[in-house]
Amino acid sequence: MGIQIINPLDYGAVGDGINDDTQAFIRIEEENHNMFVNLLGKTYFVTKKFSRNIYLNGDFKINNMLYDAPFQITRAGNTNVFSGKQAGESNDFYYEKSGGYRNVGIGELSLNKNGSNIEKAGWRNVAVGHSSMRDNIVGYNNVAVGDSALERNIGRIINSEGKPDRNDEGSRNTALGSYALRYNVSGRGNVGLGRNAAHANETGNYNTAVGTNAYSGTVTEGGQQDRKQASENTAVGYNSLFNTNANRNTGVGSWSLYNNKTGIYNTIVGWRSAFSSKANNRLISIGSSTMRDLEGSGNHDNVAVGTEAMRYLKQGHSNTALGDKALSYDVNGNPLTNVKNSIGIGKQSRVSGDSQLQLGSSGITTYAYGAIQNRSDKRDKADIKDTALGLEFILKLRPRDFKWDYRDDYIELNNDGSVTKLKKDGTKKRNRYHHGLIAQEVKTVMEDLNVDFGGFQDHKENNGNDVLTIGYTELVAPLIKAIQDLNIKVESLNREIEELKK
Repeated sequence: MGIQIINPLDYGAVGDGINDDTQAFIRIEEENHNMFVNLLGKTYFVTKKFSRNIYLNGDFKINNMLYDAPFQITRAGNTNVFSGKQAGESNDFYYEKSGGYRNVGIGELSLNKNGSNIEKAGWRNVAVGHSSMRDNIVGYNNVAVGDSALERNIGRIINSEGKPDRNDEGSRNTALGSYALRYNVSGRGNVGLGRNAAHANETGNYNTAVGTNAYSGTVTEGGQQDRKQASENTAVGYNSLFNTNANRNTGVGSWSLYNNKTGIYNTIVGWRSAFSSKANNRLISIGSSTMRDLEGSGNHDNVAVGTEAMRYLKQGHSNTALGDKALSYDVNGNPLTNVKNSIGIGKQSRVSGDSQLQLGSSGITTYAYGAIQNRSDKRDKADIKDTALGLEFILKLRPRDFKWDYRDDYIELNNDGSVTKLKKDGTKKRNRYHHGLIAQEVKTVMEDLNVDFGGFQDHKENNGNDVLTIGYTELVAPLIKAIQDLNIKVESLNREIEELKK
Protein backbone atom coordinates (compact mmCIF):
# COMPACT_ATOMS: atom_id res chain seq x y z
CA MET A 1 0.00 0.00 0.00
CA GLY A 2 1.47 3.38 -1.05
CA ILE A 3 1.65 6.55 1.00
CA GLN A 4 -1.71 8.30 1.08
CA ILE A 5 -1.50 12.04 0.39
CA ILE A 6 -4.54 14.20 1.04
CA ASN A 7 -5.57 16.87 -1.46
CA PRO A 8 -7.32 19.86 0.24
CA LEU A 9 -9.24 20.55 -2.95
CA ASP A 10 -11.08 17.26 -2.42
CA TYR A 11 -12.48 18.74 0.78
CA GLY A 12 -13.77 21.89 -0.85
CA ALA A 13 -10.74 24.18 -0.29
CA VAL A 14 -10.01 26.80 -2.98
CA GLY A 15 -6.44 27.89 -2.15
CA ASP A 16 -6.59 31.38 -3.66
CA GLY A 17 -5.75 33.23 -0.42
CA ILE A 18 -9.09 35.06 -0.60
CA ASN A 19 -11.92 32.60 -0.04
CA ASP A 20 -12.24 31.21 3.49
CA ASP A 21 -11.00 27.60 3.53
CA THR A 22 -11.31 27.10 7.30
CA GLN A 23 -14.19 24.56 7.14
CA ALA A 24 -12.35 22.40 4.62
CA PHE A 25 -9.37 22.03 6.97
CA ILE A 26 -11.65 21.41 9.97
CA ARG A 27 -13.05 18.42 8.03
CA ILE A 28 -9.53 17.23 7.16
CA GLU A 29 -8.52 17.41 10.83
CA GLU A 30 -11.69 15.60 11.99
CA GLU A 31 -11.25 12.72 9.57
CA ASN A 32 -7.43 12.34 9.52
CA HIS A 33 -4.50 12.26 11.91
CA ASN A 34 -0.75 12.29 11.09
CA MET A 35 -1.52 12.11 7.39
CA PHE A 36 0.34 13.95 4.60
CA VAL A 37 -1.60 16.92 3.25
CA ASN A 38 -0.16 18.39 0.03
CA LEU A 39 -1.04 22.07 -0.17
CA LEU A 40 -0.03 22.06 -3.84
CA GLY A 41 1.95 25.30 -3.49
CA LYS A 42 -1.24 27.27 -2.89
CA THR A 43 -2.20 29.83 -0.22
CA TYR A 44 -5.21 29.02 1.99
CA PHE A 45 -7.12 31.70 3.86
CA VAL A 46 -8.10 30.29 7.30
CA THR A 47 -8.99 31.68 10.73
CA LYS A 48 -6.94 29.30 12.88
CA LYS A 49 -3.91 27.04 12.83
CA PHE A 50 -4.05 23.31 12.13
CA SER A 51 -1.59 20.73 13.44
CA ARG A 52 -3.11 17.20 13.53
CA ASN A 53 -1.64 16.34 10.12
CA ILE A 54 1.61 16.85 8.20
CA TYR A 55 1.07 19.84 5.93
CA LEU A 56 3.42 20.13 2.97
CA ASN A 57 4.33 22.61 0.26
CA GLY A 58 2.14 25.69 0.67
CA ASP A 59 0.98 28.59 2.87
CA PHE A 60 -1.72 29.44 5.35
CA LYS A 61 -3.00 33.02 5.52
CA ILE A 62 -4.19 34.01 9.00
CA ASN A 63 -5.07 37.63 9.84
CA ASN A 64 -3.33 38.78 6.64
CA MET A 65 -0.09 37.05 7.74
CA LEU A 66 1.41 34.26 5.65
CA TYR A 67 2.67 31.14 7.40
CA ASP A 68 4.60 28.52 5.50
CA ALA A 69 3.52 24.93 5.86
CA PRO A 70 5.71 23.35 8.56
CA PHE A 71 7.10 20.82 6.10
CA GLN A 72 8.37 21.05 2.53
CA ILE A 73 8.95 18.14 0.19
CA THR A 74 12.60 17.38 -0.50
CA ARG A 75 12.95 16.36 -4.11
CA ALA A 76 15.82 14.45 -5.67
CA GLY A 77 16.43 13.33 -9.21
CA ASN A 78 18.99 13.58 -12.02
CA THR A 79 21.56 13.93 -9.17
CA ASN A 80 19.79 17.10 -7.92
CA VAL A 81 18.54 17.75 -4.40
CA PHE A 82 16.04 20.53 -3.66
CA SER A 83 14.37 21.33 -0.37
CA GLY A 84 12.12 24.29 0.31
CA LYS A 85 9.05 25.94 -1.10
CA GLN A 86 9.46 26.27 -4.89
CA ALA A 87 13.13 25.31 -4.65
CA GLY A 88 14.33 24.00 -8.04
CA GLU A 89 10.79 24.26 -9.29
CA SER A 90 11.75 24.54 -12.99
CA ASN A 91 14.43 21.86 -12.99
CA ASP A 92 13.61 18.71 -15.02
CA PHE A 93 14.42 15.64 -12.93
CA TYR A 94 14.51 13.19 -15.81
CA TYR A 95 15.71 14.90 -19.00
CA GLU A 96 19.48 14.63 -18.59
CA LYS A 97 20.24 16.55 -21.80
CA SER A 98 19.02 19.66 -20.07
CA GLY A 99 22.28 19.82 -18.14
CA GLY A 100 20.34 20.59 -14.97
CA TYR A 101 22.18 18.09 -12.81
CA ARG A 102 24.25 17.89 -9.61
CA ASN A 103 22.54 20.96 -8.18
CA VAL A 104 21.68 21.48 -4.51
CA GLY A 105 19.06 24.04 -3.57
CA ILE A 106 17.97 24.46 0.04
CA GLY A 107 15.57 27.22 1.01
CA GLU A 108 12.44 28.80 -0.41
CA LEU A 109 12.86 29.76 -4.09
CA SER A 110 16.48 28.59 -4.17
CA LEU A 111 17.45 27.73 -7.78
CA ASN A 112 13.81 28.31 -8.65
CA LYS A 113 14.32 28.97 -12.39
CA ASN A 114 17.20 26.60 -13.02
CA GLY A 115 16.27 24.54 -16.06
CA SER A 116 13.56 26.88 -17.33
CA ASN A 117 15.53 26.91 -20.59
CA ILE A 118 15.23 23.21 -21.37
CA GLU A 119 18.11 23.12 -23.86
CA LYS A 120 20.88 23.70 -21.31
CA ALA A 121 20.22 24.34 -17.64
CA GLY A 122 22.75 25.30 -15.00
CA TRP A 123 24.61 22.50 -13.30
CA ARG A 124 26.83 21.81 -10.28
CA ASN A 125 25.43 24.76 -8.35
CA VAL A 126 24.97 24.90 -4.57
CA ALA A 127 22.41 27.38 -3.27
CA VAL A 128 21.48 27.57 0.43
CA GLY A 129 19.16 30.28 1.70
CA HIS A 130 15.92 32.00 0.81
CA SER A 131 15.98 33.04 -2.88
CA SER A 132 19.62 32.03 -3.25
CA MET A 133 20.35 31.74 -7.00
CA ARG A 134 16.62 32.20 -7.59
CA ASP A 135 16.91 33.41 -11.20
CA ASN A 136 19.73 31.15 -12.36
CA ILE A 137 19.06 29.52 -15.73
CA VAL A 138 22.39 28.55 -17.25
CA GLY A 139 25.10 29.53 -14.74
CA TYR A 140 27.16 26.64 -13.42
CA ASN A 141 29.74 25.82 -10.74
CA ASN A 142 28.40 28.54 -8.44
CA VAL A 143 28.18 28.45 -4.65
CA ALA A 144 25.66 30.73 -2.94
CA VAL A 145 25.05 30.59 0.80
CA GLY A 146 22.84 33.21 2.42
CA ASP A 147 19.55 34.99 1.99
CA SER A 148 19.31 36.17 -1.68
CA ALA A 149 22.96 35.30 -2.36
CA LEU A 150 23.48 35.36 -6.16
CA GLU A 151 19.72 35.85 -6.42
CA ARG A 152 19.69 37.49 -9.87
CA ASN A 153 22.40 35.33 -11.42
CA ILE A 154 21.21 34.05 -14.81
CA GLY A 155 24.14 33.41 -17.10
CA ARG A 156 23.87 34.80 -20.59
CA ILE A 157 21.29 33.89 -23.24
CA ILE A 158 22.31 35.60 -26.43
CA ASN A 159 20.72 34.21 -29.61
CA SER A 160 17.28 34.63 -31.13
CA GLU A 161 16.28 31.10 -30.20
CA GLY A 162 16.96 31.80 -26.55
CA LYS A 163 19.75 29.25 -26.34
CA PRO A 164 22.38 29.97 -23.69
CA ASP A 165 26.00 30.76 -24.28
CA ARG A 166 28.23 28.51 -22.20
CA ASN A 167 31.28 30.76 -22.14
CA ASP A 168 31.36 30.90 -18.33
CA GLU A 169 28.82 33.75 -18.10
CA GLY A 170 27.27 33.73 -14.64
CA SER A 171 29.49 30.82 -13.60
CA ARG A 172 32.20 29.94 -11.10
CA ASN A 173 31.05 32.57 -8.60
CA THR A 174 31.19 32.16 -4.82
CA ALA A 175 28.82 34.14 -2.61
CA LEU A 176 28.71 33.63 1.16
CA GLY A 177 26.48 36.01 3.11
CA SER A 178 23.08 37.62 2.84
CA TYR A 179 22.76 39.54 -0.45
CA ALA A 180 26.31 38.65 -1.44
CA LEU A 181 26.59 39.09 -5.24
CA ARG A 182 22.82 39.50 -5.25
CA TYR A 183 22.55 41.42 -8.54
CA ASN A 184 25.18 39.49 -10.45
CA VAL A 185 23.65 38.49 -13.80
CA SER A 186 26.48 37.26 -15.99
CA GLY A 187 29.70 38.08 -14.17
CA ARG A 188 32.03 35.13 -13.70
CA GLY A 189 34.73 34.13 -11.27
CA ASN A 190 33.63 36.60 -8.58
CA VAL A 191 33.95 36.05 -4.84
CA GLY A 192 31.74 37.80 -2.29
CA LEU A 193 32.17 36.98 1.41
CA GLY A 194 30.03 38.90 3.89
CA ARG A 195 26.65 40.59 3.94
CA ASN A 196 26.18 42.67 0.78
CA ALA A 197 29.65 41.78 -0.46
CA ALA A 198 29.83 42.66 -4.19
CA HIS A 199 26.09 43.23 -3.85
CA ALA A 200 25.66 45.39 -6.99
CA ASN A 201 28.07 43.59 -9.31
CA GLU A 202 26.13 42.82 -12.49
CA THR A 203 28.48 41.88 -15.33
CA GLY A 204 31.97 42.37 -13.85
CA ASN A 205 34.38 39.45 -13.70
CA TYR A 206 37.01 38.22 -11.23
CA ASN A 207 36.19 40.66 -8.46
CA THR A 208 36.94 39.69 -4.86
CA ALA A 209 34.99 41.30 -2.02
CA VAL A 210 35.53 40.27 1.60
CA GLY A 211 33.65 42.02 4.41
CA THR A 212 30.25 43.55 5.05
CA ASN A 213 29.39 45.98 2.21
CA ALA A 214 32.75 45.42 0.55
CA TYR A 215 32.47 46.49 -3.11
CA SER A 216 28.73 46.67 -2.48
CA GLY A 217 27.32 49.78 -4.13
CA THR A 218 23.92 51.32 -3.53
CA VAL A 219 21.14 49.72 -5.56
CA THR A 220 17.62 51.02 -6.01
CA GLU A 221 15.28 48.13 -6.70
CA GLY A 222 14.60 48.06 -10.42
CA GLY A 223 17.23 50.70 -11.20
CA GLN A 224 20.33 50.12 -13.30
CA GLN A 225 22.34 53.26 -12.62
CA ASP A 226 24.26 51.88 -9.66
CA ARG A 227 24.97 48.39 -10.96
CA LYS A 228 28.63 47.51 -11.41
CA GLN A 229 30.28 46.33 -14.63
CA ALA A 230 33.93 46.63 -13.54
CA SER A 231 36.35 43.72 -13.27
CA GLU A 232 39.41 42.55 -11.35
CA ASN A 233 38.87 44.60 -8.21
CA THR A 234 39.84 43.45 -4.73
CA ALA A 235 38.01 44.87 -1.71
CA VAL A 236 38.74 43.69 1.81
CA GLY A 237 37.07 45.35 4.78
CA TYR A 238 33.81 47.03 5.75
CA ASN A 239 32.63 49.41 2.99
CA SER A 240 35.91 49.13 1.08
CA LEU A 241 35.58 50.15 -2.61
CA PHE A 242 31.87 50.68 -1.86
CA ASN A 243 31.12 52.97 -4.84
CA THR A 244 33.83 51.77 -7.22
CA ASN A 245 32.78 50.93 -10.78
CA ALA A 246 36.20 50.94 -12.45
CA ASN A 247 38.73 48.22 -13.13
CA ARG A 248 41.74 46.89 -11.25
CA ASN A 249 41.58 48.64 -7.91
CA THR A 250 42.65 47.20 -4.57
CA GLY A 251 41.23 48.45 -1.29
CA VAL A 252 42.18 46.81 2.01
CA GLY A 253 40.74 48.25 5.22
CA SER A 254 37.38 49.60 6.35
CA TRP A 255 36.18 52.51 4.19
CA SER A 256 39.28 52.31 1.97
CA LEU A 257 38.73 54.00 -1.42
CA TYR A 258 35.06 54.31 -0.40
CA ASN A 259 33.98 57.06 -2.82
CA ASN A 260 35.96 55.97 -5.86
CA LYS A 261 33.81 55.95 -9.00
CA THR A 262 36.02 55.82 -12.08
CA GLY A 263 39.62 55.80 -10.83
CA ILE A 264 41.71 52.82 -11.97
CA TYR A 265 44.94 51.06 -10.96
CA ASN A 266 44.77 52.25 -7.35
CA THR A 267 46.29 50.29 -4.47
CA ILE A 268 44.92 51.44 -1.14
CA VAL A 269 45.62 49.86 2.25
CA GLY A 270 44.42 51.25 5.59
CA TRP A 271 41.38 52.52 7.44
CA ARG A 272 39.71 55.33 5.45
CA SER A 273 42.71 55.51 3.17
CA ALA A 274 41.88 57.52 0.00
CA PHE A 275 38.33 57.75 1.36
CA SER A 276 37.22 60.77 -0.72
CA SER A 277 39.01 59.94 -3.99
CA LYS A 278 36.52 59.62 -6.86
CA ALA A 279 38.32 59.72 -10.20
CA ASN A 280 42.04 59.52 -9.51
CA ASN A 281 44.39 56.95 -11.02
CA ARG A 282 47.52 55.08 -10.00
CA LEU A 283 47.43 56.01 -6.32
CA ILE A 284 49.41 54.00 -3.77
CA SER A 285 48.30 54.59 -0.23
CA ILE A 286 49.36 52.50 2.76
CA GLY A 287 48.42 53.44 6.30
CA SER A 288 45.43 54.64 8.27
CA SER A 289 43.87 57.83 6.80
CA THR A 290 46.52 58.21 4.11
CA MET A 291 45.32 60.54 1.31
CA ARG A 292 41.97 60.58 3.09
CA ASP A 293 40.76 63.94 1.71
CA LEU A 294 41.96 63.56 -1.88
CA GLU A 295 39.10 64.48 -4.19
CA GLY A 296 38.23 65.60 -7.70
CA SER A 297 40.07 64.16 -10.67
CA GLY A 298 43.53 64.35 -12.20
CA ASN A 299 45.28 63.72 -8.87
CA HIS A 300 47.34 60.85 -10.20
CA ASP A 301 50.56 59.10 -9.25
CA ASN A 302 50.62 60.02 -5.58
CA VAL A 303 52.36 57.64 -3.15
CA ALA A 304 51.67 57.87 0.59
CA VAL A 305 53.07 55.40 3.11
CA GLY A 306 52.61 55.96 6.84
CA THR A 307 49.76 56.81 9.18
CA GLU A 308 48.02 59.98 7.93
CA ALA A 309 50.65 60.56 5.25
CA MET A 310 49.26 63.15 2.80
CA ARG A 311 46.20 63.21 5.08
CA TYR A 312 44.76 66.58 3.96
CA LEU A 313 45.79 66.70 0.31
CA LYS A 314 42.81 67.65 -1.87
CA GLN A 315 44.50 68.52 -5.15
CA GLY A 316 47.90 67.48 -6.41
CA HIS A 317 49.77 64.86 -8.37
CA SER A 318 53.12 63.11 -8.53
CA ASN A 319 53.82 63.50 -4.80
CA THR A 320 55.58 60.99 -2.54
CA ALA A 321 55.19 60.91 1.24
CA LEU A 322 56.98 58.33 3.39
CA GLY A 323 56.48 58.43 7.15
CA ASP A 324 53.92 59.26 9.81
CA LYS A 325 52.06 62.46 8.78
CA ALA A 326 54.56 63.05 5.97
CA LEU A 327 53.32 65.85 3.66
CA SER A 328 50.22 66.31 5.82
CA TYR A 329 51.19 69.86 6.82
CA ASP A 330 53.23 72.69 5.31
CA VAL A 331 56.16 74.28 7.12
CA ASN A 332 53.81 76.76 8.83
CA GLY A 333 51.78 73.92 10.36
CA ASN A 334 48.78 74.40 8.09
CA PRO A 335 47.15 71.39 6.41
CA LEU A 336 48.87 70.77 3.08
CA THR A 337 45.90 70.70 0.70
CA ASN A 338 47.42 71.56 -2.67
CA VAL A 339 50.89 70.54 -3.79
CA LYS A 340 52.43 68.72 -6.72
CA ASN A 341 55.67 66.97 -7.57
CA SER A 342 56.98 67.15 -4.00
CA ILE A 343 58.62 64.53 -1.79
CA GLY A 344 58.56 64.24 1.99
CA ILE A 345 60.63 61.48 3.56
CA GLY A 346 60.51 60.93 7.30
CA LYS A 347 58.06 61.44 10.13
CA GLN A 348 56.19 64.76 9.86
CA SER A 349 58.30 65.90 6.91
CA ARG A 350 56.86 69.12 5.47
CA VAL A 351 57.41 71.26 2.39
CA SER A 352 56.60 74.88 1.63
CA GLY A 353 55.44 74.48 -1.98
CA ASP A 354 55.60 72.53 -5.24
CA SER A 355 58.56 70.55 -6.57
CA GLN A 356 60.44 70.25 -3.28
CA LEU A 357 62.19 67.41 -1.48
CA GLN A 358 62.24 67.41 2.32
CA LEU A 359 64.36 64.84 4.17
CA GLY A 360 63.04 64.52 7.71
CA SER A 361 62.07 67.27 10.10
CA SER A 362 64.11 70.06 11.71
CA GLY A 363 65.96 67.71 14.05
CA ILE A 364 67.33 65.42 11.33
CA THR A 365 70.97 65.37 10.23
CA THR A 366 71.49 64.07 6.69
CA TYR A 367 74.45 61.78 6.00
CA ALA A 368 75.68 60.44 2.67
CA TYR A 369 78.55 58.17 1.59
CA GLY A 370 80.08 60.10 -1.28
CA ALA A 371 79.35 63.58 -2.55
CA ILE A 372 75.96 64.55 -3.95
CA GLN A 373 76.41 65.21 -7.64
CA ASN A 374 74.62 67.99 -9.53
CA ARG A 375 73.86 67.84 -13.24
CA SER A 376 76.42 70.00 -15.06
CA ASP A 377 76.44 68.72 -18.62
CA LYS A 378 76.77 71.42 -21.28
CA ARG A 379 74.05 69.67 -23.24
CA ASP A 380 71.63 70.43 -20.43
CA LYS A 381 72.35 74.17 -20.34
CA ALA A 382 71.46 77.16 -22.48
CA ASP A 383 72.46 80.83 -22.73
CA ILE A 384 75.88 80.06 -21.20
CA LYS A 385 78.01 83.10 -20.23
CA ASP A 386 80.72 84.07 -17.78
CA THR A 387 79.29 84.83 -14.36
CA ALA A 388 78.97 88.45 -13.43
CA LEU A 389 79.10 87.62 -9.73
CA GLY A 390 82.61 87.74 -8.43
CA LEU A 391 84.78 89.59 -5.92
CA GLU A 392 82.46 92.57 -5.54
CA PHE A 393 79.48 90.30 -4.75
CA ILE A 394 81.46 88.09 -2.37
CA LEU A 395 82.96 91.05 -0.48
CA LYS A 396 79.50 92.43 0.23
CA LEU A 397 78.25 89.16 1.73
CA ARG A 398 78.30 88.98 5.49
CA PRO A 399 79.25 85.58 6.95
CA ARG A 400 77.49 84.98 10.23
CA ASP A 401 77.58 82.67 13.26
CA PHE A 402 74.20 81.72 14.67
CA LYS A 403 72.22 79.18 16.65
CA TRP A 404 69.22 77.54 15.03
CA ASP A 405 65.81 78.51 16.41
CA TYR A 406 63.51 76.95 13.80
CA ARG A 407 59.96 78.21 13.50
CA ASP A 408 58.99 74.62 12.72
CA ASP A 409 59.91 73.56 16.27
CA TYR A 410 57.18 75.79 17.68
CA ILE A 411 54.53 73.93 15.66
CA GLU A 412 53.53 70.69 17.37
CA LEU A 413 51.56 68.02 15.50
CA ASN A 414 49.44 66.14 18.00
CA ASN A 415 48.49 62.47 17.80
CA ASP A 416 44.80 63.32 17.40
CA GLY A 417 45.57 65.29 14.21
CA SER A 418 45.34 68.73 15.80
CA VAL A 419 48.10 71.35 15.62
CA THR A 420 49.45 73.46 18.47
CA LYS A 421 51.28 76.65 17.46
CA LEU A 422 53.48 77.93 20.28
CA LYS A 423 54.84 81.44 20.70
CA LYS A 424 58.38 81.74 19.33
CA ASP A 425 60.12 82.74 22.56
CA GLY A 426 63.55 81.17 22.19
CA THR A 427 62.77 78.10 24.28
CA LYS A 428 63.45 75.84 21.28
CA LYS A 429 66.83 77.44 20.51
CA ARG A 430 69.67 74.99 19.82
CA ASN A 431 72.96 75.12 21.74
CA ARG A 432 75.59 74.96 19.02
CA TYR A 433 76.80 77.77 16.74
CA HIS A 434 76.58 77.27 12.97
CA HIS A 435 78.03 79.31 10.12
CA GLY A 436 76.37 80.71 7.05
CA LEU A 437 74.50 83.64 5.53
CA ILE A 438 71.26 85.40 6.36
CA ALA A 439 68.88 85.22 3.40
CA GLN A 440 67.47 88.71 4.00
CA GLU A 441 71.02 90.17 3.97
CA VAL A 442 71.84 88.34 0.73
CA LYS A 443 68.71 89.81 -0.81
CA THR A 444 69.88 93.30 0.21
CA VAL A 445 73.22 92.73 -1.56
CA MET A 446 71.39 91.59 -4.69
CA GLU A 447 69.28 94.75 -4.65
CA ASP A 448 72.32 97.01 -4.00
CA LEU A 449 74.27 95.53 -6.92
CA ASN A 450 71.17 95.01 -9.07
CA VAL A 451 72.11 91.39 -9.71
CA ASP A 452 70.26 88.07 -9.49
CA PHE A 453 71.79 85.29 -7.39
CA GLY A 454 70.23 81.93 -8.28
CA GLY A 455 70.98 80.49 -4.85
CA PHE A 456 68.44 82.80 -3.20
CA GLN A 457 64.83 81.64 -3.19
CA ASP A 458 61.69 83.24 -1.83
CA HIS A 459 59.13 80.41 -1.69
CA LYS A 460 56.15 82.77 -1.66
CA GLU A 461 56.79 83.40 -5.34
CA ASN A 462 55.87 79.76 -6.17
CA ASN A 463 52.66 79.68 -4.14
CA GLY A 464 54.60 78.37 -1.16
CA ASN A 465 55.03 79.45 2.42
CA ASP A 466 56.87 82.55 3.65
CA VAL A 467 60.29 80.89 3.73
CA LEU A 468 63.63 82.21 2.44
CA THR A 469 66.41 79.75 1.54
CA ILE A 470 69.99 79.84 0.29
CA GLY A 471 71.46 77.20 -2.02
CA TYR A 472 75.07 77.31 -0.84
CA THR A 473 76.39 75.27 -3.78
CA GLU A 474 75.54 78.20 -6.05
CA LEU A 475 78.16 80.25 -4.19
CA VAL A 476 80.90 78.06 -5.65
CA ALA A 477 81.02 79.84 -9.03
CA PRO A 478 81.10 83.40 -7.55
CA LEU A 479 83.83 82.27 -5.12
CA ILE A 480 85.90 80.86 -8.00
CA LYS A 481 85.37 84.09 -9.90
CA ALA A 482 86.40 86.10 -6.81
CA ILE A 483 89.61 84.05 -6.48
CA GLN A 484 90.35 84.62 -10.16
CA ASP A 485 89.74 88.36 -9.71
CA LEU A 486 92.10 88.36 -6.72
CA ASN A 487 94.69 86.39 -8.67
CA ILE A 488 94.66 89.02 -11.42
CA LYS A 489 95.23 91.71 -8.80
CA VAL A 490 98.05 89.70 -7.16
CA GLU A 491 99.80 89.13 -10.49
CA SER A 492 99.52 92.81 -11.31
CA LEU A 493 101.02 93.75 -7.93
CA ASN A 494 103.85 91.22 -8.41
CA ARG A 495 104.75 92.79 -11.74
CA GLU A 496 104.81 96.23 -10.14
CA ILE A 497 107.07 94.93 -7.37
CA GLU A 498 109.46 93.37 -9.90
CA GLU A 499 109.62 96.67 -11.81
CA LEU A 500 110.41 98.57 -8.64
CA LYS A 501 113.18 96.08 -7.78
CA LYS A 502 114.82 96.69 -11.11
